[in-house]
Amino acid sequence: SFEFSNGGIFDSIDFGVEMTEVNNRSASSVVQRDAWGGVTQPGAIADLMTLASGAGAFDEISGGSDPDLQTQYYSFDMASLISRTEQLMASGDADTFYTADMGDCGTGLCASSTFSTDRRTKEEQSAVYAQINMSTELAGMDLGIRLGVRYEDTDVTSEALAPNYVGVNWVGGNEFSAVQGAGDFTRLEGGYDNVLPNLDFRLGVTDDIVARLSFSSTMTRPNYGDIQGGQTIDQLLRIDGGNGNRGNPNLKPFESDNIDVSIEWYYSDDSYLSVGYFHKDVENFIGIEEINEPLFNMPHPGQGAYADDARAALGAGATSGELYDWILQNRAGSPGVDAATGVISGQAGDPEANFRVIVPANQDEDTVDGWEFNIQHNFGGTGFGFIANGTIVDSKTSYDDMDLSQQFVVSGISDSANLIGFYEKNGLSIRIAYNWRDKFLAGTGQANVGGIPPTYVDEYDQIDIGASYAFGDNLQIFFDAINITDETTYVYGRTTGQVLFAAQQGPRYNLGLRYTF
Repeated sequence: SFEFSNGGIFDSIDFGVEMTEVNNRSASSVVQRDAWGGVTQPGAIADLMTLASGAGAFDEISGGSDPDLQTQYYSFDMASLISRTEQLMASGDADTFYTADMGDCGTGLCASSTFSTDRRTKEEQSAVYAQINMSTELAGMDLGIRLGVRYEDTDVTSEALAPNYVGVNWVGGNEFSAVQGAGDFTRLEGGYDNVLPNLDFRLGVTDDIVARLSFSSTMTRPNYGDIQGGQTIDQLLRIDGGNGNRGNPNLKPFESDNIDVSIEWYYSDDSYLSVGYFHKDVENFIGIEEINEPLFNMPHPGQGAYADDARAALGAGATSGELYDWILQNRAGSPGVDAATGVISGQAGDPEANFRVIVPANQDEDTVDGWEFNIQHNFGGTGFGFIANGTIVDSKTSYDDMDLSQQFVVSGISDSANLIGFYEKNGLSIRIAYNWRDKFLAGTGQANVGGIPPTYVDEYDQIDIGASYAFGDNLQIFFDAINITDETTYVYGRTTGQVLFAAQQGPRYNLGLRYTF
């Protein structure tokens, strides 16, 4: 930074150079047991199963207390299950399919520390920036001006070890498992550069009123998961195929050209009122695209010759479970049909398994604008006060629930509001906060479904209480009560009746001591 001392319009200039390197790694391995080699036949471990009930667990969620809701389920103790499994393995009663791909612990119950999926990204960023700070007067009012620009250059390197797959096994009913083979490391590169200017004005209208106007360009980098290379699939398939995903190291950052206008009124000590308007032109928004394609050249037994024979014998309406049973009964001993373990393997000539692959991609442009309102008021020296704020936001695009095709829309857009009442005096602090957010589109693509259908988060509000008392400068006792009215989270698809996720977490309470050195 350099300061001017000649008393002119220029106050100072800030400048600098930055170089950063960010490395990110995610690695995992999995032991896929499927049907555990047939040892999970009904009643095989009946003494380990306990009938449990979830009645009352969702009584605050609409429909959660419906008498027709299925609330019973079987539970088990994982330690007991592991112990029984180890006994079977020690006695030699377990099938080799059941003990395959054992982890480092040697029991077949832990994943190997030799990762089957290992994704690594490196972002190398170089930046240079300069900003000049000025002050002058406009019609007798103090005017501050900041004019700057930042240039960034980013190189992305993505290396990924992802498993290859060599076939598909039909292991029961509507369950198909991809057979994992050796993996290979791949290396992909990408990059981008950005020029990010900013121009800010601060006008002191009076001693108590400040007006601000800002023009800027900003960017948001892709998530690490979006730029990771390597093709992965869900190892469990269905009769019509499976789901997969892969990253895109060539993604560009989310860019926005912004205009912000606000006026602030400081009407007393520690109290103010402000109103602001924002307008954002967004491009390179990062969304997802769905690609339907076969992967790894894997023959699918549910679509092959044996399945065709079963359909011819049972009729077109036969379920996958009925097809599976027919093949085991009528094609036992044929290539790829092992009636002892209940495994039917895809054969050469069977149609290849098709996958719905989700790929992050830079999509269309959008305009987002809205209003922000803030007030903070302190009641003199009493220690009492409140804070209230709200945001109204709108987007040019919206999701059409009746359109089944892929759509571009900016996610996460919704109105919100907060109200906080507080008391802070003589070391005692008490706050009661009410937070509200309207429903919003969280994104496209649904867990365990894949594809591009919408995921909505329903309207949500919550009340929290926090209190603390300071004993001198170092010791503080605190108490937090979160979600005291037991509000619930509700996530749904195209209609509110398509429940994707519901959570009733209940209130949470924390009591503790905090000491600072």
